[in-house]
Amino acid sequence: MPSIQALSNDYDGKISIVLVSNENPEIIAAFLKKKNYNLKVYTPKTQAPQTFQVNSIPRTFLLDKLGNIIIDESGAANWNSEKVRTTIDQLLKL
Repeated sequence: MPSIQALSNDYDGKISIVLVSNENPEIIAAFLKKKNYNLKVYTPKTQAPQTFQVNSIPRTFLLDKLGNIIIDESGAANWNSEKVRTTIDQLLKL
């Protein structure tokens, strides 16, 4: 999550980063506060659409402006990498 926070800081106002969790919102809020993360969290009330069915945690998606999945990553990843930044920069130019 540190890499997601760093990415969020650097692209603030240019992209939206939303974490999705089925954990208790109070537990999530306490965790974010303890780690000093400033990230949006969505707690779904219903099951996710079939496109986003998750069979591993964490699971991260990078979507373009039209909602197309550009990156689908299972497990831990460095979301602050040059590869991810280049992909985001290219998407922002579209």
